[in-house]
Amino acid sequence: MTELEVLARSINGLTELLRVARNDLANPTLTPLERREAYHQIDRYSVDLRRHLLVMEAERRRVRRQSFFGARVDAQVTLTG
Repeated sequence: MTELEVLARSINGLTELLRVARNDLANPTLTPLERREAYHQIDRYSVDLRRHLLVMEAERRRVRRQSFFGARVDAQVTLTG
């Protein structure tokens, strides 16, 4: 499994955790303490998800940049070769 696949799985897992935590907030029997803890979980998961998404975007940019510059180098070699 590549690093991007692991990252994608983590993103999917965090998204699911956020969904569950938000559903927990809809429970009318939650005590104020439990509700506060659910909000804290959502905050933590959101920060982690944001970080993972930024890493994913940076990796995609890097791959695009490599393929762009790789294509330019290949074109120059073809033209001069």
